[in-house]
Amino acid sequence: MSPTDLQELIDFVPFTPLRLTLASGDIVELRQREGLGVIGLGLTIEDIGFSGRPRLRIVSIPNRSDRTDG
Repeated sequence: MSPTDLQELIDFVPFTPLRLTLASGDIVELRQREGLGVIGLGLTIEDIGFSGRPRLRIVSIPNRSDRTDG
């Protein structure tokens, strides 16, 4: 998925929760649009954990296109 594709999913109205599976096998659940941002090849996720304090997580987005021209 490209950064543009991910941004379109985040901007879609109404927002639909997303589950991303990372190359490491970790799963990241995006339950709300607030606190999400696509910057370059990264997705920033602001998460308020059990402590009530915000935490920023940065996830790399593969720069890949499944499109073939020709």
